[in-house]
Amino acid sequence: HGVSELYDATLIGRAVQVRAVPEHCSLEPALSYLFLADGIGVASVLAMVARAAEQRVPWRVVYTGRTLDEMAFVDELCSLPGGRVELCPLDECGPLDLTTALSRVDASTEVYVCDSPALVEAVAGSPFAPPAARVHVVRP
Repeated sequence: HGVSELYDATLIGRAVQVRAVPEHCSLEPALSYLFLADGIGVASVLAMVARAAEQRVPWRVVYTGRTLDEMAFVDELCSLPGGRVELCPLDECGPLDLTTALSRVDASTEVYVCDSPALVEAVAGSPFAPPAARVHVVRP
């Protein structure tokens, strides 16, 4: 993916062009949001979390990766107002506990999942998964 190439590239001292978030990354109106991110897939949800913060809608990010040192954009996420970031590095927490993450989702919450096949499948198979109409897969 282009996102992982950008993350892996050495960009110090180079100009990077940034463009607006594509329309397919828009947020559905909601009273709150849950964002589930896995590894570099967090880059796909970062702008959406920023938009929720800008709109002053409560949000929560549950973010997993191999190690905390390898998890991108942690500082950026944690600096956004109006929400909570739950960091779950595999080496410290083990596999992501979706039961806990999804059991706190109510009918007013829209759920956004980064385009990680394993994460999307786990959400779909969870007994706590919200109705499919409230679950959105975020593609880069």
